[in-house]
Amino acid sequence: MSISADVRRSLLLDARPVDVESVRDVVHATGHVVDDLGLRRLTSSLSADLQGFGPLEPLLADASVTDITVNGAAEVWADHGQGMQLTPIRFTDDFAVRRLAQRLASSVGRRFDDAAPFVDAPLPHGVRLPAMLPPLTDRISVVLRIPRHRAWTL
Repeated sequence: MSISADVRRSLLLDARPVDVESVRDVVHATGHVVDDLGLRRLTSSLSADLQGFGPLEPLLADASVTDITVNGAAEVWADHGQGMQLTPIRFTDDFAVRRLAQRLASSVGRRFDDAAPFVDAPLPHGVRLPAMLPPLTDRISVVLRIPRHRAWTL
């Protein structure tokens, strides 16, 4: 198992916060060695994975992005106002995509699992989450619709 997976598992099992001190304690307890820069990167990555939008965080930070579409682990598309374009962002596997969609849906009180394979939920800050699981689609599909932050004028 990787250091990230070890630390992630331990933080979840112990219900610890994802902060530098907790990650440092878990890294030390698991016998891994990480320098300060590596610790900050690991904490940032785990925070995005456990509390944020995971690998999609950079796209959500880009004000020009209006839509993000994830079609399985290997296809992440983004619209920067010029149509959908394939990005270099990848998930580790389809389960990681499903885990993200389930966490986002459950954060607003919605289910997303085999018994409820479709969700369309409003997330905080106006982001909308439509997502589907097979057999409704070939592979897991997650869309994030991001509202524009500029006012329209005549």
